[in-house]
Amino acid sequence: MRSLAPRLADLLPLILAVVNLFLSMRQPVSIADALKKFIEKYPHRRQLKRGMIMSLWGPIVGSAIAVQCRELHFEGSRLVVHVANPGWRQELHMQRYTIMKQLNTEVKEDIISEIIVKA
Repeated sequence: MRSLAPRLADLLPLILAVVNLFLSMRQPVSIADALKKFIEKYPHRRQLKRGMIMSLWGPIVGSAIAVQCRELHFEGSRLVVHVANPGWRQELHMQRYTIMKQLNTEVKEDIISEIIVKA
């Protein structure tokens, strides 16, 4: 499965920016609140949330379905999932709207407009 999640070296500027934002605030603020504030202003927010969706895929769909997925990638706002087994492909196809809603809820934004299941 191909991952869109950024590498650790790519995240270093992001981490430093969050720390700077956290340190520059006059009132004590939780790191979670500082991170939320930064993500709202982050210019590549959608790409970051796509990476979050890719990492949440397994826990949301469960290990039985996640193992069956050969490839997972975005085409615009569509999440394309390749599944070789026809039975699992049908199961994923029937649950695609529920899964889409759960993933969008987890990242608190409508990143996925549709899940497309392919062979």
